[in-house]
Amino acid sequence: MLTTYKFSVVLGMCATAYGAETKRCHGNGTCLDEEAVLLQARVRGQDKESALEAASGHQNRSMQEGCPGTFLGQDGTTYACQFAIDNGWAKNCAEVSTWQDATCRDSSCPGTFVGQDGTTYTCQSAIDNGWARDCAEVSTWNGATCSAAGSDNAEADIVIIGGGMVGCIVASQLAEKLPHKQIVLLEAGKPSHHALGGSSPPGNTQGQNWNVNAQSGYQYDPFTRYDVPGNYIGDMHCYDGSCEDAWGKITGGFYQCKVLGGCGVMNGALMQVPAPDMWASMPFGWQYEDMKTYIDRVIGDFTITPTPSADGKHYLDDAGANLLRKALHEEGFTDHTGIHVKPHTIGLPTVSVVHGERQSSASRYLPEALKRSNFKLITEAEVKRIIHNNGMATGVSYSKWGGNRKIMLKPGGKVVVSAGAFMTPRLLLLSGLDGSGRVGKGISDHGIKMRRYNVPGWPEGAWDTHNMRDPSVIDANLPQYTQSRSGPLAQYGPTLTGFFKVPGSPGDDRDHFDVEIFHNPMSKAHEIEVHFGLMRPTCSHEEIHLKADGNLGFSQGNGNDGLYFGCHQDRELLEYAIRKVDQALAKKGVTFKEEFGPWSFNHWVGTCAIGYCSDPGTLLVKGTSNVVVADASIVPRQIWAHPALSFMAVGHKASDLIANSFI
Repeated sequence: MLTTYKFSVVLGMCATAYGAETKRCHGNGTCLDEEAVLLQARVRGQDKESALEAASGHQNRSMQEGCPGTFLGQDGTTYACQFAIDNGWAKNCAEVSTWQDATCRDSSCPGTFVGQDGTTYTCQSAIDNGWARDCAEVSTWNGATCSAAGSDNAEADIVIIGGGMVGCIVASQLAEKLPHKQIVLLEAGKPSHHALGGSSPPGNTQGQNWNVNAQSGYQYDPFTRYDVPGNYIGDMHCYDGSCEDAWGKITGGFYQCKVLGGCGVMNGALMQVPAPDMWASMPFGWQYEDMKTYIDRVIGDFTITPTPSADGKHYLDDAGANLLRKALHEEGFTDHTGIHVKPHTIGLPTVSVVHGERQSSASRYLPEALKRSNFKLITEAEVKRIIHNNGMATGVSYSKWGGNRKIMLKPGGKVVVSAGAFMTPRLLLLSGLDGSGRVGKGISDHGIKMRRYNVPGWPEGAWDTHNMRDPSVIDANLPQYTQSRSGPLAQYGPTLTGFFKVPGSPGDDRDHFDVEIFHNPMSKAHEIEVHFGLMRPTCSHEEIHLKADGNLGFSQGNGNDGLYFGCHQDRELLEYAIRKVDQALAKKGVTFKEEFGPWSFNHWVGTCAIGYCSDPGTLLVKGTSNVVVADASIVPRQIWAHPALSFMAVGHKASDLIANSFI
């Protein structure tokens, strides 16, 4: 059955489920789900009436251009193939052609190609005869001159590689600032948020439907696993790299996100502002006074709150957070909640969320960009090489759906690499662009350890009451979330954070801290888990290089020795916080059980640092004339906080620098 609808079209019985104000019915007995249509209309920039009329008018008409043919919907109704594309259910005719009883064929592929027999054929004939799925596939064949309307751009002024946390900002801002330049964003992963075309279901249930009320049949606004904050606690990540939204072994054994929005759609969404003097070690033009405007813009653009649930309540505190809070209160810690974190305090994490759904740079900025005629997003497009002549890029080659493709730069164009602190250096090295031997040097992360404690007499932990891997738990909380975007499923993972400044460490006691602790509500019965993150490492870093198999490797084996607590000073900073927490919990009768780590905090920086590998004023990679890096790779040292807010500020600053180079 067809499972990739982006709009809901249900049978005539929907009249009682929706009420007169939310339905638009047709003579054949079908009703159009206006709420679903309007949700997508907001993304596409349509007004209400235009969106509804377009959806109603296209529903059953036979299309004579683009993607003729029909398919059978889940409701048993036959629909025009083009209708699915026009209304965002599918990306192209090739996708619709795989649906039930589909007779779709792409009829918008002019041009020719040379067959294996030496004969010249029309590109359209390859599609009509079933030799290829779409025009883009035929365009990669021998001697092809195919060019489909609406197909992947063959030429652009700016090609941005990587639609992660920073790449989404850079792409959207350049599309706005440079309206006469053609901007293409290539993302290797699939769409994430539902509003951006994502379709990955939020989680497993025992018979309930995430998007449908079982009693009334009411269809809720659809969402994906990347929209639901509670998924961070549960089955969001696959740290072995085996799932489709991870890069696997390519990144040297460390987990990296491969999805539109990057790790910004898969993290705990914490938003923190580091101490201003953190920027003092940055190159000229990147000091705090230079960055404050961009930091303030991010703060203004996002909805940041300590209570992500739409009802304004904070959930899961009884799963260990309250116990930890009380223990630290007795050690002199005070309560403080806000984006400007303070040492010797404990409080609720501040996170980015809108009405109970995750807010990321992808969901915040891409919808506006997608309305612009000069912007194109191509997902599932893995860039293989930057094509260049002695450091002058002329285009990029990438693969999509098994076919090899290219996008060439127009004269004066640029390639912007925003693939992340691992995949950016990998692509540069694969392309023979090593930044004068400096690509991959100085990578660092926030190291983390987790300690598990026994809690005598505590009846149960969140593992029993809120295990997102357990379908029965989802079923219990699902009605509250789907109806009002509230409850435990609206709660991100870290439910409590605390901050330690080690005596004698640099900085004053007002806004400097060395170690963050946090609690995730994932403990088993009679247990509590506390994580310890070193936020101001002094010496821990590594170097990465490209191995013969194309994967990344570290100078010191698996990288752990240099990356995490690589010197006595860094180990002592973390151990100070561990001792303090152990002592505080012991007074509550809580005893240490076991320790895990060091682990990655997944806060990578430094693989093409400004002032070393890339130019601070232009972001050009050393040895190149038009290849720019704009992501966490350019940050020379660790952010003294959770880095998402700072990374996004870097994205805005980078957008201005790149845009100004075209003026």
